[in-house]
Amino acid sequence: MPLISRYSNILRSCVACVLLASSARSPAHAWDATEEWGDVLTVVTRRHDTFPVLSSYGAQFDLPTAYRLQRRLVQANYPPADIAGFRAALVNRLAQYKYHATEPLSAVVPRAGRIPRDQVVNLADYQQAIMSVELAIVLDEAVSLPLPDSSRIPGLVRAAMPAIVITDQRFEPGPPPLASDLVATNLGATTYILGRPLDDKQHAALNEVLVELSRNGDVVDRGKGRNVMDDQYEALLWLINKLVGQGWTLQPGQILFTGALGDLVPVKPGEYVAHFRDVEDIRFLVTYAVKKK
Repeated sequence: MPLISRYSNILRSCVACVLLASSARSPAHAWDATEEWGDVLTVVTRRHDTFPVLSSYGAQFDLPTAYRLQRRLVQANYPPADIAGFRAALVNRLAQYKYHATEPLSAVVPRAGRIPRDQVVNLADYQQAIMSVELAIVLDEAVSLPLPDSSRIPGLVRAAMPAIVITDQRFEPGPPPLASDLVATNLGATTYILGRPLDDKQHAALNEVLVELSRNGDVVDRGKGRNVMDDQYEALLWLINKLVGQGWTLQPGQILFTGALGDLVPVKPGEYVAHFRDVEDIRFLVTYAVKKK
């Protein structure tokens, strides 16, 4: 069991309440303490603290329960106007295998996570930063009901943009997180950089987007639009139906990140260039500058 002493006094008391509440219940109902764990995650998010790996505390919760925790965390920390959109993660089998997942995952992206293209990314703001190169799709109308197939997708797409997504999986040391841990913590903290809208937003063009990510001139990742669930529109269909199934109503102007075109890359200081062939380059600088207290 990870050390509770890593947490602040407030967080430690929250975890203790969960453990006591759980031990007082019969095994069949031991993890009905979803509300208490929701309080823990809400406190951690507000304090930008380290997330507990809930599964290592004996929390045998499934993905639907983890999504309820995620929804609670989001509603407690982000008013609807502060939600920029949503994202898909673990969109390939290898990533799913690593986290014992049987399907991709989804999460909410806060508006405050957007990084201007000329802003330096400071690794001191992150604990375990992982970068991916993705496509960001802007919705043109609201969606509140599941879609039967991808035939309606073209009418829903206002624009498509290349994007850099940085996730901070700031979990405590110890056993690695499972898919349910990722979901419950809203996939960690997400920040992102957007490029200019693509000229062609049709799925054939999106599938053929090629990208090469380099750091200080050395290539660290390559990817293609079709790598995401074999088709960008099918990835959009999955993500939309997943979110609507959770009770979200998607709004015009919100952004849907369909998932990594290549691998997940650990972020290190350096000069990065994401070269989207025949589209544009996204250039950004990553440094490590400890902030003065």
